[in-house]
Amino acid sequence: MIIKTLRRTMDVYNYPVSNTVQIDINGVDQSANTREQKLDDFMDMFGPQITIRDLKSKKIILKDRHAFRTRYLTTFRESGTGLMASVNRRVIFTAPAQHSVALALDYETHRQLTTPAGQMLDGSTGLNGPRVLDIAVLYLIKDGKICSIWMTPDRAGVIKDPKMPLEMIQKTDDYSSFASIVKEHLGTVEPRAMYTTRFSCGCHEIKGRRATMEDKSVVFDFQDPAGRTATFVSVYDGHGGHEAAQFLGEHLHSNFQESSGWKGGNALLALEEAFATTDRQLLEAEEPSGSCAVVAVLVDSCLYVAHVGDCRAVLCSGDKWEAIRLTEDHKPDRKDERDRILAAGGDVVEAGCWRVTSQYLSVMMATSRAFGDRAFKTGKHADAHLIISDPELKMQTLSPSDHFLITACDGVWDVLSDQEACDVVRGVLDKKQVFSVRLLQLYMHSRSCGRILLRMCLLVSLLRLLTIEGPPITYLPLFPFVISDQRSRSL
Repeated sequence: MIIKTLRRTMDVYNYPVSNTVQIDINGVDQSANTREQKLDDFMDMFGPQITIRDLKSKKIILKDRHAFRTRYLTTFRESGTGLMASVNRRVIFTAPAQHSVALALDYETHRQLTTPAGQMLDGSTGLNGPRVLDIAVLYLIKDGKICSIWMTPDRAGVIKDPKMPLEMIQKTDDYSSFASIVKEHLGTVEPRAMYTTRFSCGCHEIKGRRATMEDKSVVFDFQDPAGRTATFVSVYDGHGGHEAAQFLGEHLHSNFQESSGWKGGNALLALEEAFATTDRQLLEAEEPSGSCAVVAVLVDSCLYVAHVGDCRAVLCSGDKWEAIRLTEDHKPDRKDERDRILAAGGDVVEAGCWRVTSQYLSVMMATSRAFGDRAFKTGKHADAHLIISDPELKMQTLSPSDHFLITACDGVWDVLSDQEACDVVRGVLDKKQVFSVRLLQLYMHSRSCGRILLRMCLLVSLLRLLTIEGPPITYLPLFPFVISDQRSRSL
């Protein structure tokens, strides 16, 4: 409950509203309407007797809901779309006997913050900002509502030292003051770290002129053995029919959860085991079709990626929003892939592109790894598969500079570079446009390729709040997907 309350509060706080007048055809200022709605949603997160106090002086900064609403109306109006808060560290305090009461200590950074600064000589309200503010905030939450807040500047530098362990934080003067407040409400309780890393995911699928949709995407949340929330996102690019991709969508994440690697806390081993188990099951079902795949699993501050074929995962990161490719396509002309195929008795030939085949086959494949594709794994090739399902694995530790992850089939990457795809998402994030559909439009109207759209499957994952033990990731506002084609999932 406490995490849900804090997450929703921060989501509303970070929702962008303009500080410029935007008059519609009816003469109504839409910015003002949006701002009022944001303020109403924000106030809903707080109890009827909400107060804010300064930690050191005990002085009441805001004494009631009216003062609270007035202050934040000014803050939202003057700060504009640049207002953004991130939680760098979080400590949770709960007592087993008090299920409806909890406290959370957040070390927050507020950017582009403008706040009221008292009355000026002419009677108008003075303003302080825009500025960057690092603060430590203690929230008292009862029955899902924030009832009291204590805050102070981060004098101990906890935010600036992301590697500071909890034991060192507990030795700071500010923490001692916060701990005394916690004791008043809960008694003596042990602090605990809460893992709150999340993906906010949106996907879009379209079959184009194909008779059937052969691609599929999956987003699945579950818990790891330690009780922390994990997210499994995947894109499956089928070929030779839709059955293989459909099979993966139904079984791969389940096999991942049931693997000994996952139960033992080893996500990379779990991915390897899940890929092998799912491919074996697909072959036992005597399904002739096949599918490429890319899977990303988010746990804590770690991103685990596995792929076979030419589905791709690209991370957008840094001040320049640079594209970082996390996977390398499995193409038959890649030296290590060619050597393996030839050693297994196959051939690599050029037929429009480099393809896998052999003297015993009447079919060719443009990727060297995939699930299924029974013809390349049975008969003369039963002992040494020409097409394999062994995934390439990667673990990426996330940082505050990481923005989002794109996982997509080759329909996107055939006509857009990694950077072009990231630029599209970046360009529309602050406009609340539909970046999955925008990527699809660029695919259809690519200046570099006149191909007819056949099919496409795209999944974009925004990175959100990280954990107390790792570096921060800024909350990102949630943008709705307004979809007009095929199947979609909203953020």
